[in-house]
Amino acid sequence: AAEGDASLELSTNAVSITPDAVAKSEVITMISDETEFAINITDESWVKAYVDVTSKTLYFWTLSPNLNSSNRVTTATVIAGSGANAPKQEVTITQRGLLSSEFAVGQVIADNGSLKGGIVFWVDGTNRGKAKIMSLDRESLAWSTASSPASTGLTLSNDNGLANTTALAALPNAAEMPALKYCMDKGSGWYWPTRSDLEQMFETYNGTKVADATEDNPNAITDFEKANRTAWDQVITGAGGTIMNTAAAASATGDSYWASRETSSGTSAFYVRFGKPLAWDKANGKKSGARYIRAVRSISK
Repeated sequence: AAEGDASLELSTNAVSITPDAVAKSEVITMISDETEFAINITDESWVKAYVDVTSKTLYFWTLSPNLNSSNRVTTATVIAGSGANAPKQEVTITQRGLLSSEFAVGQVIADNGSLKGGIVFWVDGTNRGKAKIMSLDRESLAWSTASSPASTGLTLSNDNGLANTTALAALPNAAEMPALKYCMDKGSGWYWPTRSDLEQMFETYNGTKVADATEDNPNAITDFEKANRTAWDQVITGAGGTIMNTAAAASATGDSYWASRETSSGTSAFYVRFGKPLAWDKANGKKSGARYIRAVRSISK
């Protein structure tokens, strides 16, 4: 459109976001003939914008949790096209304050005596007083240090890492599984995560559901996925932790984390990869190989 003829309407001029880090607002549709858009946020210290020019949509996402009881609010100016007369619309962005009965993704839970703390990576969407924390550190370990790892003989779960940990720890050869010691040494309730825990970790890291993640190397994923991974890593390092994927180079498939579940043969076990996603049924390897371990604990108020 010629300068002066352009117009811009938004499907909404106000969005509210949960207290979590790396949380998205609702999607805003930009109704305009223009194909270029600029977003100027007054306070970019805690929120960023993501624009999809093809679909002419916009959403905002948070860089840190809001741990205060009061809301934090900023505004963004959406500009369609360019020039002095380019149409503009203002959006009010609110990140809700954290209630005392809630947890927030990115919230650090301090050590409590010998019970180690961690960082919240998942909050129950129906009861925000229930959450999971992961250890800020990680360790590279073999699933089994046995000379010829065999099946444990257990039926291990995709969804209950605590039950898996309890069952594995009761085996006479538990000492051959160093991940158990790493996780359990952090104190009561800490466990070796299984598939669901690790996929929830990945979704927080990637900013998408596992099914919607770009199945490619880190340099070929979407700009939003790259930005979300960077933002979550910054939350972790800001808390003194180690980032999820240190092998995030252009050609790297990425770091992987052992799950507390073996394959049907028992000589291999499953893992979740944090660079280039890999389907669960293909993501398994020999137990003697080293992969990362990150402990998990469920918490509630």
